[in-house]
Amino acid sequence: MDAAQPTETQLVLQATWSDAAQGRAVQRFGQLVRGAGSHPGTLKLVLTHLDETLGLGAALGAAQRLQLEMVYYSDGQSVPRDLHPAAPEALAAELLGMA
Repeated sequence: MDAAQPTETQLVLQATWSDAAQGRAVQRFGQLVRGAGSHPGTLKLVLTHLDETLGLGAALGAAQRLQLEMVYYSDGQSVPRDLHPAAPEALAAELLGMA
């Protein structure tokens, strides 16, 4: 990662994982990113498999609990169609069932 000099690193997690599994992944991946000299705040979250969960609320809870900014989420297997930017407006529409 040193040679790439990333300005942002995205951790991809399944929304179906347990809280403990998500937390362990963030901890281990965070150590790798920090060890490579990345700055705090450059680790972002991409949540997948939202179509297999009870809803987006759990995903937002995971992002808050993990203290990571969610930048994308996916709700299906067709990429790029099912990969969505985690813009506040889109998340609100999804939560309200307006998407």
